Amino acid sequence: MPKKIGGPRFFLSLFIFAVVVGFSVYYSETLIKTLLDVNPGWVLAGILCHGINYILRAFRLLLLLHRRIKFWPEAVYASSFHGLMAYLTPMQLGDMSLPILLKTTHHISLSEGGAILLKSRLLDMISLGGLIVVSAFFFDFSLNIAVQLIWIVIGIVLIVVPILIRHLISRKIFHSERMIRFIRPFAKDGGFKIIELMVSLLIWVSISSVLFCVIRAVNLPLGFGAAFILITIQLPLQLIPVQGLANTGNHEGAWIAALSLLGIPLKQAAEFAVTSHVIILFYVLVVGIVTVVTIPAKGIQIISSE
Repeated sequence: MPKKIGGPRFFLSLFIFAVVVGFSVYYSETLIKTLLDVNPGWVLAGILCHGINYILRAFRLLLLLHRRIKFWPEAVYASSFHGLMAYLTPMQLGDMSLPILLKTTHHISLSEGGAILLKSRLLDMISLGGLIVVSAFFFDFSLNIAVQLIWIVIGIVLIVVPILIRHLISRKIFHSERMIRFIRPFAKDGGFKIIELMVSLLIWVSISSVLFCVIRAVNLPLGFGAAFILITIQLPLQLIPVQGLANTGNHEGAWIAALSLLGIPLKQAAEFAVTSHVIILFYVLVVGIVTVVTIPAKGIQIISSE
């Protein structure tokens, strides 16, 4: 494992981080001016939506664990810690913090914790895909027909792929002993439940609301539908394990690509991308404070005893 962390992808992630920081320093005067023009009311609204997002994530974790842990503080802490690590660490290393945390603090096996993480991600894909398809018919975008069709296809793919994966697992298509040991907890848990889908849908509505608040905070003349376009572009980038620390590169690339599609000039799109990243990083740090405050006593005992 240490060899992988010190490998080329890790240094590429650090390089991306350095590039974005360098860009911020180079355009510091413009960025400072843009930050001074930020609307504080929308920033505060974004914090509220961000908090709702993590409350919903904690409730979904409670459902996926069949209420074997308490909502407060255990589920809230686990969701906050997972979100903080997933955002701040490069190469998707932080995503594995959830099964490790569940094993450390609640003696839930890594295979079951991994299955919960897998199911969460598949629920995210279905929910986001559904929102994309629905918004394609209800929001008015200044995109050409070809881009709109591609956008709808992406939404349909996000819905179909998780269902297909779930079907293949239930049909026992995977026969290798190693794979069976990994997916058994996921297969035993059953299909996607309505309440899990509903909570996941609300999670992505809250994430879209966060992005909308950030869009308005930086005074971009875009509507709620633009948040879905940002998410649609950022999700595939999120799967590429080379983004820098604190999501650098991933965030900027998604915002620049999305804003360019929506007709924002490239230089201005880059300025908005970095400014919005500063705001979202502030939200993440607020989550970090919540994580520290909600550390369960059980978790502290286990960590201190090691």
